[in-house]
Amino acid sequence: MKTNKNTILGPELFVDGHHGIYMGKLAYEYLAEEYKKQALKKLGKETIDEILDMDHENHHEAVDEFTRIQFKRPTGQKFTINFAEGGMWVIPNCFWRTKEADSFFGC
Repeated sequence: MKTNKNTILGPELFVDGHHGIYMGKLAYEYLAEEYKKQALKKLGKETIDEILDMDHENHHEAVDEFTRIQFKRPTGQKFTINFAEGGMWVIPNCFWRTKEADSFFGC
């Protein structure tokens, strides 16, 4: 992630779209341990297991849940990991309030 004084300035590509259906699993696996702990606390072990098990019947629903949680950086900045053009992106919460958000997500 690109940062400026420990702040995410805008969307940062986290997992490239060429990974296809594996993007959600890889996004969880690529998380730093501090964010995995946050995900576990918010989602629970069962949902994390479903994210990691590509063959689980609830895998896609679990990945959808994963994209709805907010993570918090040590600086206090909050972000989500969302699907967008070309992959899964780290999106700082403050970005959602900008004009660029509409064009980024094709709204």
